[in-house]
Amino acid sequence: MTNAFGVAVIGAGMAGRAHAHGYRSAGTVFSAGLPPVRLVSVADINEDLARDTARRYGFERHDTSWAAIAKAEDINVVSVVVANHLHREMVIELAAAGKHVLCEKPLAPSSTGARAMIDAVDAAGVAARIGFTYRWSPGIGAVREQLIRGQLGRPPLLQRAVLDRLRLRPASPDELALPRRPRIRGARGPRQSPHRCRRVHARTNRLSTWRCAHDRDCGPAGSARTRSGACPRRSERPTGKGRER
Repeated sequence: MTNAFGVAVIGAGMAGRAHAHGYRSAGTVFSAGLPPVRLVSVADINEDLARDTARRYGFERHDTSWAAIAKAEDINVVSVVVANHLHREMVIELAAAGKHVLCEKPLAPSSTGARAMIDAVDAAGVAARIGFTYRWSPGIGAVREQLIRGQLGRPPLLQRAVLDRLRLRPASPDELALPRRPRIRGARGPRQSPHRCRRVHARTNRLSTWRCAHDRDCGPAGSARTRSGACPRRSERPTGKGRER
């Protein structure tokens, strides 16, 4: 394509696939004034994942080294979608190579690292942006407008939920891997289906789930349930009617 932007994505995980999909669909979503986009490469240290992502989203090739992306003359724009502590080195080298960069948030684990990246981009004279994706989401934009107009009052808390592919079964990508509710047989009564206690780790955002045999004491409507969502009695070993068979 004449005057087309050659794009590449470094990182073929869940977020990297979202970037790949965005580049592929950009020409159908935005105005006709958008320059043509040429899907060049997807890079990941996991070659099978890089190859599969490149194939599925229509990229010309895959790479196993981000340095290959920096050296490629047919690539103009690069999405950096890897672990946060890897952003600094990649962005600095990509900018020095004349690549325009879209880096996922946060820029770096420290303000020093982020400042070094900004200085490198300024010195190279390339365009760089941070992936604040939801800032341009129609739903978020609608909420923002309602807040500006005062239709929602002064909200003390904003909570959102995201359904992604992290909980999909590898063998069946279209099937949600939602945990089955456990069955607990009482000593004399019929089977019961207690709830699952859930807790989100503050630093990793990972959801921890464990079976709870104290359904009556820490159920969703139970007063004994703590604010963190943890079962206050989960450390106790259930006996009698609460013992799992």
